[in-house]
Amino acid sequence: MSKTIKFCIIMFVSAMFVLLLYTYNSVYGEEISEDMAKNIAIEYVEEKYSGEGFELRKGADIFKLNEYYVIFAKKNSKDKHFAVTIDKKRGHILDDSHESIANGRNTSARLGEEYFNYIYDYLERIVASYKIQDVYENDSFMTCQLIFNEHLKCGKYKILNERDIKISDLEVDKEYDMAELSKKLGLLTAVIYSKDISVDNTCEIALKVKNDLAKENIEFQELELNLCKFIPEEDKETTEEESLKFTISYDKICDDKVELKKSIENLINEQYDYYHPKKN
Repeated sequence: MSKTIKFCIIMFVSAMFVLLLYTYNSVYGEEISEDMAKNIAIEYVEEKYSGEGFELRKGADIFKLNEYYVIFAKKNSKDKHFAVTIDKKRGHILDDSHESIANGRNTSARLGEEYFNYIYDYLERIVASYKIQDVYENDSFMTCQLIFNEHLKCGKYKILNERDIKISDLEVDKEYDMAELSKKLGLLTAVIYSKDISVDNTCEIALKVKNDLAKENIEFQELELNLCKFIPEEDKETTEEESLKFTISYDKICDDKVELKKSIENLINEQYDYYHPKKN
């Protein structure tokens, strides 16, 4: 065997040994401490974002991902914060989310939380005060979220109305009027369990949601309503689930119940395939 071949074999075996050692250490090796991770993150931020005034806010240990998640923020700012992600085994910087400040993601997340807090109490009271036949309050619930233009590209949001506001248009740390945002961006989702899942009952629920929120001077862009057949616990294994599900625009929820019923029936038919995709 020539010296060249022997040399190549030795180099290959050495490389494989180093690779195996590196892999073993990555999986079973000693982890860096949280304090060490914070120091690595601080040094990284001071070098990469020098002069921007970010301070260490907190560190969170994410066991599942074997990562440290170290958060930096600016004082007196609601949106200027980001995280640095560090590999617990090797102490390497994996990523940072600084761009979420400029691209509006932090602002949209903050507004979404503020909107939820702003409107959720009203929604709970609506569900708790239902006077509609056979509504089961303990199982029924409502929730809400702001849908921006960027969201319309994603699966369940494709049928929603075009929005006037993009996430990228948001101004960092700006205070927005929640009532106005609700009118332009708000999507309310109601899941109601009832013995009566007729279109007539659905009309009553849609009108109640709209009229109760109108008393608080709150409008919204759409209501996603899922009226589910209530099935007693003892019958669940033998009874097939039934439901009516559709999304209706605020301005389509009219007081004329004949017209409203016609609109809802059309929406159910139009959106049936969307909400009930065929299984391959």
